Amino acid sequence: MLNTDPSQLNNNPNSSALEKAMNTIVEDLAGIRAIAEKAVYGSKIAKKAEDTFDEIMGVKPKVDQGIILYSDLSPVIKSVQELAELIAMRKAANPLISNELVSVSDKAATDANEVMRLIDLKPE
Repeated sequence: MLNTDPSQLNNNPNSSALEKAMNTIVEDLAGIRAIAEKAVYGSKIAKKAEDTFDEIMGVKPKVDQGIILYSDLSPVIKSVQELAELIAMRKAANPLISNELVSVSDKAATDANEVMRLIDLKPE
């Protein structure tokens, strides 16, 4: 299991992998925001993407320092997964929603699952 004790930061072998995975999620969410903000259909999606992006940016500094706490990451990962689910549901109801948005959101959910794997937890 990943070390979550801030006093043992340098002994955490997965810190760099987790930091990289978190950076990937940030890139994914930035892509989702950019697509959703341009689309008329995306007001709820854009809002959820913005909120999720803000959440992840709130915990990212800790991850960048090697401080990995389940209590910080779990809600953020859940938000990423909920965003992907929202986009999938909206796409099912509205075929005008871009395939690119669905693809990027699926990637974000996959990347979120990777973060959970790196902290040795199973996604809900």
